[in-house]
Amino acid sequence: MISISIPCCRTFVMSPNFSIEIFESCDTLPLNTWQRLVPQNSLLSSPEYLRLLENNQKGKMQMLYVMIKEENLTVGAAYFQLVNFSGSQLNKYTASGTSFFTRMRSAIETQLLKLVEAKLLITGNIFITGDKGVYFEKHVSEAEKTRLTASVLHSIMQQRKDASAFLVSDVYEQDAMLDEACRAVNAHRIYEEPDMSLQLNSTWVNFDDYLNAFASKYRVRARKVLSQSAAVEKRDMTAEDIAQHANEIYQLHENTMAKAPFVLGQLERDYFAIQKALNPEGYHLFGYFYNGAMIGFNSIIRSDNKGEVHYMGMDYTNNKDLNLYNRMLFDMVEFGIEKKLNKLHFGRTATEIKSTVGATPMEVHGYVKHRNGLVNNYLVKTFAKSLKPKEYQIRSPFK
Repeated sequence: MISISIPCCRTFVMSPNFSIEIFESCDTLPLNTWQRLVPQNSLLSSPEYLRLLENNQKGKMQMLYVMIKEENLTVGAAYFQLVNFSGSQLNKYTASGTSFFTRMRSAIETQLLKLVEAKLLITGNIFITGDKGVYFEKHVSEAEKTRLTASVLHSIMQQRKDASAFLVSDVYEQDAMLDEACRAVNAHRIYEEPDMSLQLNSTWVNFDDYLNAFASKYRVRARKVLSQSAAVEKRDMTAEDIAQHANEIYQLHENTMAKAPFVLGQLERDYFAIQKALNPEGYHLFGYFYNGAMIGFNSIIRSDNKGEVHYMGMDYTNNKDLNLYNRMLFDMVEFGIEKKLNKLHFGRTATEIKSTVGATPMEVHGYVKHRNGLVNNYLVKTFAKSLKPKEYQIRSPFK
């Protein structure tokens, strides 16, 4: 592979016709070219948002930006994240049970996991579900997109010797070519929880229209949820409000992250206020207050008639009595109807309860590969197989 050093980026030749330029800072990107290739009006791929992540994750994560060139024409753009991964993060997935052999297996797996410390190269954005972070000109075929994505990943892994493994996340049923490409290089398939979305009916003018579309028992349940949380005040917070309540918001967020079985990235305290300042009309953070105290928050990003339900946090001591999480989900639906959005994207986790508000699942998985063959074929393969889904039942609330 040929490498040429230049001040703003590094260039690598992938084949006679294709090369890539790798940038390590959003500030050095050719922004006009980037904005031409990424989805228009998408905050999550905008330089402003990527710069926010860059600054928010300094010392914990490194962003890599790639321009894909066919001869002298840029035909694709992509971004990747390099994060530190510790095998001990998978302890919650080790074998569980009371038998002697199960306990012995769990103890051995726990010790083996302690040996795994890796820098993980991840496609797209670990903070958002569904964005692979790779964008191409319209004329590029799906087969060519897959081939070029695989080549870019291979080139970065060759260039970045500190990257021990790669993770391709958010692979959907329609990504058959990407599936095949990952299997071809001996990457191991890993389970990811379903991606949940709600298509909003254009005939729903208000929240009552939405509830009236429910079957009777789900409508009764929904009204009970809203009654239980009636004493909770919801506020659409300004950037100043968010900054004022930064400590409470961060602690509520930490409460939720502590319950997650697996976390690759952690936001810093100022993320939410900066996000609101960057996009005052398109980003909303709703604070929930009870007896004068902030007990939860939920956030959503509006883009192209779609709502991306983002981070949330709660004081879980109040959740059962007030049914707070379910109330937050209903509030997101009401907000989407008020703003005449076409779709709400709820992302992964809490599959069953999200289905009770009408969200439907899309199956999704990922692939992981370690550059060390022994580690990849034994340890990574074993744990990829052990990642089992939580049991859940999909509810269908509509008539």
